[in-house]
Amino acid sequence: MFKKLFLLFVVVIIPVFLSAQEEFQPSYEDLIYDAEDAFYREDYATAIELFNKALTLEQGSASVWEMLGDSYVELGSLTLAGDAYKNAIKRGDATLELWRKYAQTIAKIGSEKDRVEAYKGWANADPNDPEPHLALLEIYKAVGDEKGIQRELEALLGIGVENYDYYIELADIYEKKRDVERAMKQYRFAIDIDPTRYEAHLRLGDILWSKGNLQEALYEFEDIVRYNPELPYGHYGLGIISYELGDDRTAISELEIVLNSSEEGRYRDELGDRYFKALKVLTELYHRVGMYDEVVELAGRARGMGYNDDDVFYLAGNGLMNLGKTDEAEDFLKEAISLNYKNAMAHYDLGRIYFERADFSSSVIELESAVKYNDKLYGAYLLLGYAYSNLNDSDSAYMNFKRARELRGGEFEPHFEIAKILISWGRYKDALVCLEQAKKIQPRNADALYYIGQSYEGLGELEKAMENYEQATFIDREHYLAYNSLGDVHWKLGNVESALTSYEQAFSIKVDYIPAYIGFARCNEELMYYDDAIHAYDSALDYDNENIVAQLGKGRSEYKAGYYDKAEEDLKRAIKLDPNLSDAHFYLGRVYEQKEKFEDAVEEYHTAGQLDPENYDAFYREGFLLLRLKRDGDAILPLETATKLKPSSVDAHLLLAVAYENTDMLDCAVKEYRRLAEIEPDNKEHFRNIGVLERMRNKYDSAIRAFSRVLELDPDDADAYEMLGDLYRIKGYQAKEWRQYDEEIRWLDMAVDKYQQFMALRPNDESVPFIQQFIEGYRKYKSLPEEERKIVEFYFSW
Repeated sequence: MFKKLFLLFVVVIIPVFLSAQEEFQPSYEDLIYDAEDAFYREDYATAIELFNKALTLEQGSASVWEMLGDSYVELGSLTLAGDAYKNAIKRGDATLELWRKYAQTIAKIGSEKDRVEAYKGWANADPNDPEPHLALLEIYKAVGDEKGIQRELEALLGIGVENYDYYIELADIYEKKRDVERAMKQYRFAIDIDPTRYEAHLRLGDILWSKGNLQEALYEFEDIVRYNPELPYGHYGLGIISYELGDDRTAISELEIVLNSSEEGRYRDELGDRYFKALKVLTELYHRVGMYDEVVELAGRARGMGYNDDDVFYLAGNGLMNLGKTDEAEDFLKEAISLNYKNAMAHYDLGRIYFERADFSSSVIELESAVKYNDKLYGAYLLLGYAYSNLNDSDSAYMNFKRARELRGGEFEPHFEIAKILISWGRYKDALVCLEQAKKIQPRNADALYYIGQSYEGLGELEKAMENYEQATFIDREHYLAYNSLGDVHWKLGNVESALTSYEQAFSIKVDYIPAYIGFARCNEELMYYDDAIHAYDSALDYDNENIVAQLGKGRSEYKAGYYDKAEEDLKRAIKLDPNLSDAHFYLGRVYEQKEKFEDAVEEYHTAGQLDPENYDAFYREGFLLLRLKRDGDAILPLETATKLKPSSVDAHLLLAVAYENTDMLDCAVKEYRRLAEIEPDNKEHFRNIGVLERMRNKYDSAIRAFSRVLELDPDDADAYEMLGDLYRIKGYQAKEWRQYDEEIRWLDMAVDKYQQFMALRPNDESVPFIQQFIEGYRKYKSLPEEERKIVEFYFSW
């Protein structure tokens, strides 16, 4: 039964019901009508049901979907609302209001992509509506889409949205893209909106500054200060730009505000790196105007804040140098170098400190580093030249002065210092070229004229030297060096009195100038004013009691004045100061000779000669005294040395001849007399000595020639007649022995003739009786027949 009833329900009743249902189904239009009615009655759930039923029958229009979306919104189903709005938009011809609704809904629940799409649609629907652009701007900012940000900012500003920050943001984007002109334009728009805000002024000022438009940039920073005096940016910009424009006063006042404000800590935080630049520039400005204490204070502040800048520390070191605090300066300069070893100026100033301390080796090291890192540093090259000069390295000094001249050919010092070195090298002509150039730069420089004089003096052109020394003293009445050199030239020219005056002028200007006292003493010594000379040497010794030249001069003058005991004392003191001083030993020998301490004198002369192999007087006096002491053999060596040193010395050759003669070295003696005859060909005594020695050596012909020369020089020399008579007589005897009878008579006739001339000159001479006896005997002998004479011996008894 139950089964039958179930089958009846399924087969009959249900189909009938369904058929009835299909017959009474509402249409699409009815459903939309009822849905809209429910929507306006705010029965949004029914409206949603009916809209969805209707949309199962047809796709529906955009308005239907829009109302469905609105219904979902009212019930808080934003996701379904967004889908509904999206379907509405797909139907085309979406209204502005639809885009707005869709965008606002998606903004709350949609993805970034959907939101961007929604707001773009809204913006396209109404290009002048800022709201979608604002929304897009926020989205792009959130994700960092700079292109999107730029696009929306341009859109907003393009539709007339006047927003200061938007201009700043857009300008910032342009700056990043290096589109500086567009950036500047946006900053100016921002300033037009609100000139009292600082951001646009600051950024526009920075751009103008970077482009080199300093004056325009200055105006922007002035506006910052005008409207925002409490902010550091304006003061900073004004200070730095004024510094770059050369307006140091404004720069200092503005940067002092930055650095010395009561809100200095805040300023430092806001400015960041600019704060330290302000500190660095103000340090330089303080240094430039000589505010060195302030420079040091800023450097100390920088150090305390951990801002280690080599330029700041260099300026502090330099400032301390100018304050005379070189020890503190040294610390700052070393710190600057440790931060930047290539800081040429720090090396240069450190080199200057070492130079002032006379630590020239350390100075050279620093100065060489200075020119290594800055090869245009004129002052460093110049100081290097001086340092090397003090180290007696003239080659290096020359090279550095030369480099200084290459850098600044119009400066006086390089030309002048090069010339001084060339003079020390004996290159006087080259020195003159440099000095003439120096003179063109400083025509009335007394030092240049002085060294021109030195050059001419070195070339032996004493008159020109004197002229320049005189010009130097005319320009500078206190130029003691010129007066001293003028004295030297007068001395060389033999103008001893003039030299004396010049030397006196020199030491009257500089009372401790020892060379002038020595020159003055030397002139007095030459003029035989020995007491004045001794006084002058004493004055020199007052300023330098170990001055060997003055000590020697004093002893020498005392010897010449006859103060032998004082001379001995002072010469011994000179020898103690310098045991190798040849002249001191020589004059001590002279003192001993005067005191008849001949052996001591010989020893001193010998020492003098050993110390100075060119000391003629020492060798001569040694030989002279040895002869006097009868030590003829010992005298030969020093006298031979004397004749070699002074080949024209008559005295030395004469003594040497005597020494040879006394030691029976007659050949050598004759040679010395012959040298004397060459030196003094008109001195008959040299020929007489030759004749005597040649007769002793039985070289009669040579003796005859010598005595004949005596008579040529002095026809009234009786001794020469007598000697020739003897020689002719001897030659007659030899001829007889050799059986040369005619020669015998000829020689004996000449002997008689010379004897007769001798007797005429000296009728009372003790030799006259002997000569007369010879002449009488010879006449008897000559009267014999020739053959008889050949076999007869001739004797004086005839």
